[in-house]
Amino acid sequence: MRFDTLQIAKDHYNNYALRMGFSVKMNTSRRTGNVLVKQQFCCNKYKKPKADDGGAEAPPILDPIPDPRPVDTDEEMEDEPPIFAEEEAGASKKKKKRKRETIKQTQCKAKMLVKLMDGRWEVTYFVRDHNHPLVNRPSLSKYLRSHQGISPDEKEFLRILYNCNLTTGYTKTDPDFFYKVKYDEEDRVVNIFWVDGLARKAYAEAYHDCISFDTTYMTNMYNMPFAPFIGINRHGQSFMLGCAFVRQELASSFDWVFGAFLEAMDGKPPNNFITDQDGAMRQSIQSIFPTTVHRCCRWHIMKKA
Repeated sequence: MRFDTLQIAKDHYNNYALRMGFSVKMNTSRRTGNVLVKQQFCCNKYKKPKADDGGAEAPPILDPIPDPRPVDTDEEMEDEPPIFAEEEAGASKKKKKRKRETIKQTQCKAKMLVKLMDGRWEVTYFVRDHNHPLVNRPSLSKYLRSHQGISPDEKEFLRILYNCNLTTGYTKTDPDFFYKVKYDEEDRVVNIFWVDGLARKAYAEAYHDCISFDTTYMTNMYNMPFAPFIGINRHGQSFMLGCAFVRQELASSFDWVFGAFLEAMDGKPPNNFITDQDGAMRQSIQSIFPTTVHRCCRWHIMKKA
């Protein structure tokens, strides 16, 4: 395989590690002058086990309660961060206790070596097999060190929300989070669409028969209509299947939003689509969802009547 940049090669191997259930570290590298020409990525259990324990899993260690005197006893952990931490604070708020688990090193040989050749990074050596059990549950493998944190794209999305005075609370539940942003010629945000992985899965498996879309919700500061995609589950409860902000309620804006929704849902259009009687929406639905039955919302009809 060949990659345009070293970062893309690293991301590819790390995504592979997430699916397989291990964590990745950058190991040895080689430079020619100031130019990096070789880089090795390896399993984070690549080190030799300690000679005194034969590689046995180290038990959790309780840090001693700090002395009242100002003595710095913190040590930097090179490998995985603490799995859990506890703090005990008395009246003086001086007592602190942390429980740590250290990672078991097995001298694992799994690795991927890439070399810079003709301006691209080519995989020249690859070892697939590990000498230790892998994490076989995706709900746990995401907590390994190389899979923690927020991707650059998601950081940019949170920055956009923050600049628009929107809440940026973030919890990454799975790797299928989807979002898309449209800018105008002055690099200002025009439209935003996003949907989480659970909603995408629910839509694909069962809940694509009838979707409601409404733009009557407004934000305070920028007057951008908030447009949620709402579905109904088997219990008659409504739930979110995507959200959008649109600068202007034009056919071109709805074309973009509906196109983003279709892209997020792997090209599967809803069977029925309920909206108000907006002409721009009707035009976009006919263009983007030609096989979908467009229905008008009874609440809007009765309100106008």
